Amino acid sequence: MYDFKNFTLSDMTHCQMDLRKFGATSKTMEETSNKIVRYFYDNFIDSQTGEHNCVLVRLFKTYPYSDLNERLRVLARNILSAEPEDKDFRCLTLMATSGEKMEWNNRKLSSGHQAIPLQSEKFVLSFPMISNLIKQLGLEISQVVKPDPGMILDLNQKTYNIFYVP
Repeated sequence: MYDFKNFTLSDMTHCQMDLRKFGATSKTMEETSNKIVRYFYDNFIDSQTGEHNCVLVRLFKTYPYSDLNERLRVLARNILSAEPEDKDFRCLTLMATSGEKMEWNNRKLSSGHQAIPLQSEKFVLSFPMISNLIKQLGLEISQVVKPDPGMILDLNQKTYNIFYVP
């Protein structure tokens, strides 16, 4: 068990080793994602109270809108309130979720977070949680809305943290 308040370098090393194993033993990205969120939810416990450090853990991946299945495209269109003209934009797509409430343990039960369109910088800025997530990860909104294929090499040099919503 780990506690975010007392997370040591040794803890980080052990945690990293555990997380690396998930991909090797999973058949799909969704299966790996579910293992990761469950791991964070189950293994990060407040050492003083015994309660979970996180009431909700989610893992997202960006996908092009055109690559989403019809169900996810409908959810993204509902957020946009219209059929998009350009279908090349990316969507922040919920891969896995784990938390205190029953509906937080199945990504298909998530209300409003299954496929979040990242249609433009202006649109993303209208969602403070998403724009702050992007900034806290050390990225510019433009890098997520219109990613440069060469950016992946630059991202290897960044260290990412957990996005925390109190």
